[in-house]
Amino acid sequence: MPKLNKFEVLKKVSIMQHFLFVFGMYIILLVASTFLWYFRMRI
Repeated sequence: MPKLNKFEVLKKVSIMQHFLFVFGMYIILLVASTFLWYFRMRI
């Protein structure tokens, strides 16, 4: 198992956090738009 230095680990963690943040924002927008569409259809 190769030894990783701290810079590579931090870079991978920051990339993972950025990806999770973008994915979370996309999910929130999708749920909000679906909820608004459902609410509009009920009126």
